[in-house]
Amino acid sequence: MGVFYDKSESETTTGGVVVGSSDADGFTVGVRLVGENLSFAGEMSSSGETDSTGSKTDFDGQAANGAFQLGDTVAFGLGLEKNSLESGNTKFETSLMLAGASLRLGDIFFLGAAFGKQTIDVTVTTVSDQVELNERRFGIGIFDDEGVKWHIEYSVFFVDSLVKSAPIVLNFKEIEVANLEIEVNIDGFLFGIGASSSESTDNSVSPATTGEEDAIEVEVGWVPEEGLAVVLFFGRGEETEGGNVTDSDSIGLLLSLMF
Repeated sequence: MGVFYDKSESETTTGGVVVGSSDADGFTVGVRLVGENLSFAGEMSSSGETDSTGSKTDFDGQAANGAFQLGDTVAFGLGLEKNSLESGNTKFETSLMLAGASLRLGDIFFLGAAFGKQTIDVTVTTVSDQVELNERRFGIGIFDDEGVKWHIEYSVFFVDSLVKSAPIVLNFKEIEVANLEIEVNIDGFLFGIGASSSESTDNSVSPATTGEEDAIEVEVGWVPEEGLAVVLFFGRGEETEGGNVTDSDSIGLLLSLMF
């Protein structure tokens, strides 16, 4: 079980001129139970963001997932997420169900895939609407927990786009995200680096326009097999859309009890 706290700052510029900024912080509380053939994880998170105009955005989320190991080769999993995002008179409530499987190839190679559907309820003042989006995730990993523990994992996921004009004007962009994560644990000392790159496509205009976001995160800490784990996270990101460029910096702290 563990607690994660993070804080971030961002600044948006257009043509080199600062046009906005924001500050955000949040926390996540989670628990994970691992048995011989079954595992379960659950978490709750909450965060808030305030921009330079004083506008606030609040986020709350819950997630749970379980996995069943079938022999030494195949595992099946099910994940559930429920999120709420509220800003001004607009509220988004999202429910996501994912089902997937992973395949072990040899001693250290793994392949995985998951498919799911998002149900999004949107409320603007007193008008409500509901849409559904398909989501697909794929990943490959190399894991070794003998001696020096390390893993390398690469994953991608895709979310479909949707444009709707009534009863609420909605424009959900097509999203493609790629993630790379490398971690090494040497006698409890953890070193890791993660990078992500995403592209969003706005299909509501012709020709379609795209936005890009790149981020990198470094983690360092103490993660024993039993006892208190302490990990620090340092992140930096850049998002480009139209003529706007948003740069962000973040720092996080994870405290987890291992037993």
